[in-house]
Amino acid sequence: MSGKKVKVGNLTLGDGHIYIQSMLNVPADDIEGNVRQAKELEAAGCEIIRTA
Repeated sequence: MSGKKVKVGNLTLGDGHIYIQSMLNVPADDIEGNVRQAKELEAAGCEIIRTA
């Protein structure tokens, strides 16, 4: 099965590689909390961080 490849920053999605990803779960208006959580996820090896 062949799929479409999509570039997200310097990552290519759809090339068969499984990326470690997570989503921030603090309120969007809590800038310090979002930055802190993103840095923690990055330190834990997260390659894609989503937010809403």
